[in-house]
Amino acid sequence: MPSNCYEQVMQMLRWNNEDGIQQKGIELASQFEDIHLFIQPGCDKSVWENCAKIVCAKADNVLEPYLSLLCEWIQDLTWPGAMLIMKRLKAFDARLLLTPFVESVKKAKKQDDQEWLNHLSILLENKELMYSFKNSTPSLFPLLEKHYSDFCGKTLE
Repeated sequence: MPSNCYEQVMQMLRWNNEDGIQQKGIELASQFEDIHLFIQPGCDKSVWENCAKIVCAKADNVLEPYLSLLCEWIQDLTWPGAMLIMKRLKAFDARLLLTPFVESVKKAKKQDDQEWLNHLSILLENKELMYSFKNSTPSLFPLLEKHYSDFCGKTLE
């Protein structure tokens, strides 16, 4: 689709538009092949919630190349759309999510981003991901287990 069409769609996705306009924007956006355009677009955050709806509607195989970016979206759960992305990631096929998840955990740890580690730990509610993560990176599991316990007030498993 032409770039001016993309810009028009992005205008329609703003949170302060009427619901009907936003819904039409979501419908039009779902026709774009490049899903990357809707992963935390740089225009402004007023479209992020609707962009998250567009992204979350895609199949696992379509989202797989963008999993690292989606893990970054949950760095701050106050960002528009972050809770939708979190819910979608929790339901993701653990075999596909494991590698980007581990990379994100390592990145958050290196950056000493405690908030992001808290949020990443929530993804371990996906039991398949939790067991795969525990088996593949036993040295990192206790770190996220503690973050989950401290942040969520309960234990994993």
